[in-house]
Amino acid sequence: MTGEFHLKMLDLMTLAVKKFYYFFFLFLIISCQSEYKNIRGYAQGTTYSISYFSKSQKDFSFSFDSILKVVDDELSTYDSLSFISIVNNNNDTCYSLVTHDLFSDCFSKA
Repeated sequence: MTGEFHLKMLDLMTLAVKKFYYFFFLFLIISCQSEYKNIRGYAQGTTYSISYFSKSQKDFSFSFDSILKVVDDELSTYDSLSFISIVNNNNDTCYSLVTHDLFSDCFSKA
């Protein structure tokens, strides 16, 4: 009788350990899943890829795109309508830099 009891206890313990590992593995998969966000796009004449960690799963793609668009609009030599392209391709030497802080900052450091 004690041998049977020990075998049943061993079976229960084995089952419990298997269930523990199953739930632990499942927890790892769920907790690690999609906490990293990936954003890919095109800017400054090339492509970019940004990976970031977000527990709240917040999507920052619009923010990244907006920042990169501001840089492109001011400083992209690949964009003929950017401010730096307009300055480089015109004979006019008088431009207001009031609304072009990024260009002004880069120009003053050059």
